[in-house]
Amino acid sequence: MVIGLNHRTAPLAMRERFWISEKRRYEVLRELKSADGMEEVVVLSTCCRTEFLLWAGEPTAAANSVLHFLTVEHGLKLSEWEHFYRLLDESALAHLFRVTSGLDSLVLGEPQIVAQVKSAWEQARTVGAAGRFLNTVVEKALGVSKQVRTDTAIGKMAVSIPSATMELGRQIFGSLEGRRLLLLGTGKTSELSALQMVDSGAMSVVVIDQSLAVAKELADKLGGTAATLADRWK
Repeated sequence: MVIGLNHRTAPLAMRERFWISEKRRYEVLRELKSADGMEEVVVLSTCCRTEFLLWAGEPTAAANSVLHFLTVEHGLKLSEWEHFYRLLDESALAHLFRVTSGLDSLVLGEPQIVAQVKSAWEQARTVGAAGRFLNTVVEKALGVSKQVRTDTAIGKMAVSIPSATMELGRQIFGSLEGRRLLLLGTGKTSELSALQMVDSGAMSVVVIDQSLAVAKELADKLGGTAATLADRWK
């Protein structure tokens, strides 16, 4: 079973609300693996999606456990449940294969999703949340992804979100040399995009995040300064 939301079903503000940081994911995996109806679980959370890949003896009970978690931890309202998809059996497998192959990405064929799926799987295995069933499923999905990228043209000109951002910046501004950069959010995609822009000459980087400490950590990498969301218009 797959329960989740993505860029097709939910606006950016909602995806940000339900995003789960890497550090928090370990705690969530430990919590969910012992929840009602749950046998195994992998949590995939990126800028485009938050998904729960479940192996459930009791699908209804497992879905209710995820719903309870989202309600308690993220303030999910019943009216917002419509933004989440619930896929079972073959539909869930087909969805995971599409996601891992880059066919369900915001930028078609983007290669980063493979590493993100591998990372989510490794996190689940680390805390014992993924066992022989989900291990088999994810291994198969990664195999399908490799075959798709080998046997089709999708991987030959794969474009990542950071590289697409760079190209758009060049189209709008021409050279990025000396440009001021304001970075809203500190996710991996934001970091990679900013690093590419800095390498292309962007300067005076300001990183904004809800947590000043998190913003400062990334700002130090970029040679910039940090600010909180409350200070964004100052």
